[in-house]
Amino acid sequence: EVVRAAVAAAGDVAGIDAAGLCGEVVVLEELRRVIDVAEGARLAELDKRDATASEHGLVTHRWLAREAMLPAGVARDRVKVGSALSERFDRLGPAIETGRISWDHARALVRTANPRVVDAIGDLQGDLVDLAEMTVFERWRRELGGIVTLVDQDGGHDPAAGDTRTHLRVSAILDGASDLRGTLVGDDAATVAHTIEAVADELFRRAVKDHETCPDLPVPTRSVLRAKALVEICRR
Repeated sequence: EVVRAAVAAAGDVAGIDAAGLCGEVVVLEELRRVIDVAEGARLAELDKRDATASEHGLVTHRWLAREAMLPAGVARDRVKVGSALSERFDRLGPAIETGRISWDHARALVRTANPRVVDAIGDLQGDLVDLAEMTVFERWRRELGGIVTLVDQDGGHDPAAGDTRTHLRVSAILDGASDLRGTLVGDDAATVAHTIEAVADELFRRAVKDHETCPDLPVPTRSVLRAKALVEICRR
């Protein structure tokens, strides 16, 4: 009831005294934390299922950006943090909901936890939550950076340069087809994924227009669009 009253009063605040306004802001912040965690969990599940690509032809963060009219970077962050809370940092979600940390704490931690230190930072997440309760956000973020520097003994190098996982195999199969299998890491992985998804979006929009003009022309699945996008990128 308090939340509903605060929301109902959002458009008419002139008659509320300062104490009432402060109380309502605190309540709304509590509600925001619950919503942030709930949305993050749902975005993570959508991304895990690749559901928005199947239903709407867009990867999760691009679909969210379109539906919520958000900048692509903001939408990408929400999906990334939501997935991290679900998969790696299981203690952060409850800490956000109970007001021990904010979504911004979780976002800063996820951004900082590169693949070389993510397991170590995961082990320290309880201590980092405790630290956040004892200091302001800016100082906590500096402390986090210092901890990551200490843990990241190989910091500063390009993880793709010497990573033995980096490889790509192209094998000829029947009827002139080819099978592609490989692994990319670090900035290489992000660059390739971003470029393929961006061109796949272009092809999706084109396919939708063609389908509207001629319903007999199907709209390809997202996996097909990604494959066609790779071909288009090579042509360009």
